[in-house]
Amino acid sequence: MKLGIENISSRELQVMQSAARGESAKETAQGLVLSIETVKDHRNSARARLGARNVTHAVAILVAAGLVGGA
Repeated sequence: MKLGIENISSRELQVMQSAARGESAKETAQGLVLSIETVKDHRNSARARLGARNVTHAVAILVAAGLVGGA
């Protein structure tokens, strides 16, 4: 897995945008027509690529970078 903000996939960004809006994994899965496990995998992958402590920290990094909007 390549690390760094430039390596976040478009799907990971979609999932993190949903997290930024406060959506649960279930809500995100329904909206993007994915399984809940896939949503969780994308969240964890984005978190790991960013070196974030948790999903909230990952969202904060992406908001600061202007890649996702705030809630």
